Formats: sequence, structure tokens, C-alpha cells
Amino acid sequence: MSRMVETSLANATSAQASARAAEVQLSFDYIRLPIDGRAGIVNVFPGSLVQASNIVSTPTSSTTTASVGSMLTITKLNPINVQFVIPEKHIPIMLGNQLDGEAMTVNMVGG
Repeated sequence: MSRMVETSLANATSAQASARAAEVQLSFDYIRLPIDGRAGIVNVFPGSLVQASNIVSTPTSSTTTASVGSMLTITKLNPINVQFVIPEKHIPIMLGNQLDGEAMTVNMVGG
């Protein structure tokens, strides 16, 4: 094999390794969650430093604030639990309409 072919193969192998390394670095730019849901409270803001063990540091004008906690709160929507209070006088009506051991369907209207 000629020296030119060997050099070309070495360059190609090096380029493939560089591409794989770039893919690995790019994979660190995304956070994948094991559940579906809606993002709620965000505890990390632009300029925050996030480290292992959930330490979040947010620089301000003169100091850096460090707190231990979650970066983001995810709320699972399906299924969702809702708790509400009903008047005691309506309990017999609800129990009478409930089928044997089945979950009760409730329609919620915002107001």
C-alpha cells in the first residue's frame, strides 16, 4: 500500500473518531426524562451552574446563590389525581350513582 493511501485511511479514521466524539458531546446538551408530563416549576435559569448531586448555583450581581434541589418539576398528566371537597349532603347521591368498585367519572369546569 502506498504512503498516500495509508495517509488517506488514517485521515478518514481520524475524521470518523472526531465525528463520534462530537456526537457524544452533543448528547450532553439534552435531558431526557423517563416519564411524559408537563414542565412546571423551573429552578434553573440562564447563568446557573448545574453540578452533580443536584447543586444549582445561580450568580447574582454580587454573590452566588447555591441551593440543593431539583432543576425542574414535571407533572404527570395521564392519569392525573384530583382532590376536591364536596358538601356532605351530596355524598349519598354520589355513592348511589357509583357502580360497584369502579372509578367515578367527574367533569371539571373551570371558574
